[in-house]
Amino acid sequence: MGGHRWYDLWVTGVRVNMATPIAVPPEIAANPVPSNTRVEVTELAPGVWNFGGGTHNSVIVEQQAGLVVIEAPLNEERSLAILAEIRRRFGDRRIRGVINTHAHFDHAGGLRTFVAAGVPVITHERNAAYYSKAWQQPHVLNPDRLATHWQAPHFETFTDQLRLDDAARPIEVHAIVGSGHNDAFAMAWLPAQKLLVEADAWTPTPPRAGPPAVVNPLWRNLYENILRLGLDVQRVAPLHGTVQDIATLRAALGITQQPT
Repeated sequence: MGGHRWYDLWVTGVRVNMATPIAVPPEIAANPVPSNTRVEVTELAPGVWNFGGGTHNSVIVEQQAGLVVIEAPLNEERSLAILAEIRRRFGDRRIRGVINTHAHFDHAGGLRTFVAAGVPVITHERNAAYYSKAWQQPHVLNPDRLATHWQAPHFETFTDQLRLDDAARPIEVHAIVGSGHNDAFAMAWLPAQKLLVEADAWTPTPPRAGPPAVVNPLWRNLYENILRLGLDVQRVAPLHGTVQDIATLRAALGITQQPT
């Protein structure tokens, strides 16, 4: 995959139809498959919009120089739905760039569609070479728009941080250091709105689930990065789930007092 061997399977014997069927629990069978094309829009702050409706969110930020899309997850189907909703709400307004949090397939799978639309990709510098090589590989079984109308991607990269200036809604893109989730990991900080947008560093548990017995080290690492950067975060917009107060993250970590 991408020029690297990643899986070996040694078959020593084959027996036909030996396994018994697995009964699917009724609550699973009754649960509808999430739609990639349903886009539910929520205003997080004036000019800041959450595009949800499925398993993964994107956040749209209105800036004077154009729209900034934070995350293009899953696949082309999802990105086409996001772009269609952008056109419906904002007309032909320019998309300044799409911010990518990391290279895992479910958070980068829709980037190709934005590249095909001529949108620059804002990502950690360690991702750019990988994307450039991966996106040039043949796409023949299920060709997407970039495969049928190829154009070279344009990257805007950073190592530690990148600032997209704007009078009302500036965006700072910061590397998340020391995380076990990914080596080229990023989050987006909106200082005027005191809103942090992140993916996979903290995915809140369901409201009635209660705190976990063991704290996820990724959650602790995210909070350490917030403190390291001195960010006055009041709300967190996870790209899985709904916006949360920072107090909810502290409670999940067992922190009872706000640091001074």
